[in-house]
Amino acid sequence: MACIAEALGMAPLGSAAPPANGSQRLRVAELSGKLAVASPPKPSEILSLESFENAITVLQAMGGSTNAVVHLLAIAGRVEGVNLSLDGEVVCWYWLIEQTLTGLGGKHRYLST
Repeated sequence: MACIAEALGMAPLGSAAPPANGSQRLRVAELSGKLAVASPPKPSEILSLESFENAITVLQAMGGSTNAVVHLLAIAGRVEGVNLSLDGEVVCWYWLIEQTLTGLGGKHRYLST
């Protein structure tokens, strides 16, 4: 989920990569704290349809869990103007998976329906 938060724009760039017991994690924590008190933008100013498309693409590239799908759907449901669903009319999760596979040179045969 740290990679997903970073892809959404809700975490500082590079914050998902440092190991939990590394010294870099402390630097990420300090940076996050500084950003949080420096009058950050509201989540509604960061989260958009494009940021969710980025997060879904990252999720697919990492082979992310189904739990992340549930979290992304829940977050999207609270963002005005983002209609994300598994088979919705505006943004179809399966369409984004197809686009990711096609962009990576994959074929439609890899999709199960």
